[in-house]
Amino acid sequence: MRLKSRRGVADGAPPERSEREADGQAQASDDNEYREGGFARVLAANLRSLGLAGVASRVAGFAVVILLARELGRADFGRYTVGVGVAAILGLLIQLGMGGYIVREGARAPEALGRILGHVLILRAGLGAVAVAVAIGFGLLSGYDRTTLVVVAVLTLAGVLSVLAASFEAVLLALERARDAAVIKAGRDIGLALAAALAVLLGYSVIGVSIAVLAVALLTVPWAWRRLRRRWGGRPGLRLSGVRTTLAVSAAFAASSGLHRILTYLDSVMVHAFLGNVETGLYGAAYRVLLGLTLVPAIYVDATTRMISRLAATDRERMTEVYASVVAHLSMVGVALGAGGAILAGPILDVLYDESYARASGALAILLASAIFAVPVWVTAMTCYSLNLQNRVAIIWAIALAGNALVNLYAIPAFGIEGAAAATLGAEAFAMVLMTLLLRRFNVRADVVRTFGKPLAAGAVMCTAIWPLRDLVLVVPIGVGAFVFVGCLAILRAFGPEDRRLLLAVLGRRAEPATEGKG
Repeated sequence: MRLKSRRGVADGAPPERSEREADGQAQASDDNEYREGGFARVLAANLRSLGLAGVASRVAGFAVVILLARELGRADFGRYTVGVGVAAILGLLIQLGMGGYIVREGARAPEALGRILGHVLILRAGLGAVAVAVAIGFGLLSGYDRTTLVVVAVLTLAGVLSVLAASFEAVLLALERARDAAVIKAGRDIGLALAAALAVLLGYSVIGVSIAVLAVALLTVPWAWRRLRRRWGGRPGLRLSGVRTTLAVSAAFAASSGLHRILTYLDSVMVHAFLGNVETGLYGAAYRVLLGLTLVPAIYVDATTRMISRLAATDRERMTEVYASVVAHLSMVGVALGAGGAILAGPILDVLYDESYARASGALAILLASAIFAVPVWVTAMTCYSLNLQNRVAIIWAIALAGNALVNLYAIPAFGIEGAAAATLGAEAFAMVLMTLLLRRFNVRADVVRTFGKPLAAGAVMCTAIWPLRDLVLVVPIGVGAFVFVGCLAILRAFGPEDRRLLLAVLGRRAEPATEGKG
């Protein structure tokens, strides 16, 4: 019988050894790329792969939210929003933080991916059943009406299936197969969005929309598995032996990433508890704008995760350089979105929704301001994970989450959805400051002036320029603001040689090779 590994190793070689050797060669090649100034090349390739898929996914999701908000009405859209919120929070129980765990561990030891994936699938399937039961129980205890209860249960089940499909996507990212991982992500997200859009356009109720989402989620699991099998010769080891060890190793990792996700959706659940469906719909509409506008930084973090995880184990100095560049870029994006978006919150809502959502402008302005901290904290937390600091990150997120909940108990009744948004801003700022200080204790430092000072200075000038233009057609203040912001960053010399190489690589143009070890 002739055997061949997935990477084309010679016939007749033992498959396990062949795959280990091939994976080792690939890891060595990756390490050389990262060390010899290939940061821009590798990152640009990942950005191109994940970028198109991410844009398609986010645009599809954002468009369907706007459609649902318009067609369902504020009450039913509020039901859908709380259903998504409960499903997302319980989804953290299902995910168990294992997506990032697969990427981190698979980047370091690809020969262990079969065992890791098998354990992840077993854990997620079991926890998924628990999550559906918890969703139903929570709805009954909270006194949800029948429609809201059904929506919560159906969307939670759809979330279970989507998380199972995402396990295969994580394996591809661990193997630096960003293009294939992007296909799975885009196919899943676009399919779910199209299902919801078609259902609401055909006149189905919010329950019908939820069932349509569930049907597509069910189909994504076998489809994602087939995509993975085209690029990976391994198989998941569906054995219970060792599951407890995997669970113990990943528990803190899961807690740290999970608590942040809970923070994202906790506000919607608390707004619903205090203010009802209509106000939840307003807050959900505002929050979806924030999620839509953070598309680019989210893709950027995904593109760098594997690189930073690998360098943390092989070249700490180069990892620090990569982190410093990435967090500076994300800080620039966060300031641009936060400062400019806060001024233009009202016009943005006018363009995206009808006049009934105008009251969400205050909450949107505060939520967009939180991007100044929320965007760079993503890569800061991920870098902490790569250094095995997930225990400490979990403590930081736990304190931020508890503080957010306590503040909401007062802020939501007193200030409405604006109070919930302000609590989120405070929690994100708290987490960013503490995680930055945590990394500095382990000698992972970014230039404070470049990372925070220069973007904030450029943001202040940008706000001065767009404030008088805020009532004009939205494209005018956005265009002027972007020009002024980038121009100020250039004048302040916020961009280095590696930034220029990265830009040229993303555009598909060649640049002079970097000097080894230099950023």
